[in-house]
Amino acid sequence: AEGNYPITTSRLHSMACNPAYIGWFIWSGEIISKSNHPPIVEEEIFWAVQRKFARKSGQRQTGNEPLILAGLLYCIRHVPSRRMIGNNNVKAGTKRYHCRNENEPQSCTNMYAHILDTPISELVISQCSFSEYTAQVLRNLTDQHHAELERAAANKREFQRITQEIENLKTNLARTRTPQQVDMLLQMIDDKVQEKKQLSLPENQPLGRVLSVTEVQTVSEFLQDLNSRWAKMTDQLKNMFLSLLLERIEIAPDANIIFARVIWRTGFHQDILIKRAHTGNRPGWTVDEDEILIDGYACLSQEELCAALPNRPWGAIKQRALTLGLQRPLNVRKRKNRNLTPFTAQEDEILRTYYAHQISLTECLMQLDNRTSDAVEWRARQLNLRKHKRKLQWHLLNDEETQATLARLNVAIESDSKTKLLPSRA
Repeated sequence: AEGNYPITTSRLHSMACNPAYIGWFIWSGEIISKSNHPPIVEEEIFWAVQRKFARKSGQRQTGNEPLILAGLLYCIRHVPSRRMIGNNNVKAGTKRYHCRNENEPQSCTNMYAHILDTPISELVISQCSFSEYTAQVLRNLTDQHHAELERAAANKREFQRITQEIENLKTNLARTRTPQQVDMLLQMIDDKVQEKKQLSLPENQPLGRVLSVTEVQTVSEFLQDLNSRWAKMTDQLKNMFLSLLLERIEIAPDANIIFARVIWRTGFHQDILIKRAHTGNRPGWTVDEDEILIDGYACLSQEELCAALPNRPWGAIKQRALTLGLQRPLNVRKRKNRNLTPFTAQEDEILRTYYAHQISLTECLMQLDNRTSDAVEWRARQLNLRKHKRKLQWHLLNDEETQATLARLNVAIESDSKTKLLPSRA
């Protein structure tokens, strides 16, 4: 919120591996000088750290794949807007977006990822039709690559020329006797040093990348048939593609609706309204319910917790426990189905009713006496039963609908982007 950067392991790793801390100056991937400035870290310590990283690099585990909207989401219920965090828990099989500050007891927003991923993806795909631009896009990529390489080579030659001029001026300065000539040479050296610093700026160090034959073919196929290939892409590729097109996505969530402003890199923005799919509106958690959950989540069984909290389904209990930071010991949450009593035809029918969204999990467990949720899931896999997610509903908003929605949510949004809708694909 204060504009500072969070301290992450990746940021610390990049700092610990930066040779600038031992006085090196690297430009365009090449070592210009190993004594450019006084070192901040001793070389012996620096190289010892690099050897440690080298030994552990083979043991490092790959992180979870980023979510589709990772790095793009901002919650506008804060001033300034707060960047949201994506959580891809592969082990638990859940993907969520959070809006949370370490100083707050619980998340401002905590929702399943598909609630935002599906509408935003459908909106972007509906606005993109690239088949007629495939050849032009690839040609532009190639031209840009060659232009960046030429610019990098020209800057490198200029950098070397200025460096040589500075050395010549220093040599002349050592032979100069008159004060006027000394002042003139010192001024010239300062000017050249400033030019050298300008060339060292990141924006003056262009980087280019050429596409391989396989990558060109992949890009070509992708641009020609985006709609059918989208479902086959990984979340990481989807995130990379959306990051190329979108600047950011600002959202204002509510219990039943979510306002989202999709800001494109072209400067345009589109406002959409997403309606959440709910089985029913339940009141917020009370202090007494939280106390029951805090006291019993680590020791009571699922059936006992559902009986103690009759108005809360098991999924809501687990979510509330996650929000409160509660955990269950392994021997409590793990249930083995060995020597399980066979399910009867009547119990199978109750399961089908539950997986058809006609009853809640709590009601299902109450009707299935002495059956745990693990036993329910095990039997459901045998019967090939799956709960299908309800399709999310969303639509574009005009200016009047946007103002009414923001007033209803009691939030204000400021954006420099121009309000202009892109033409939808036929």
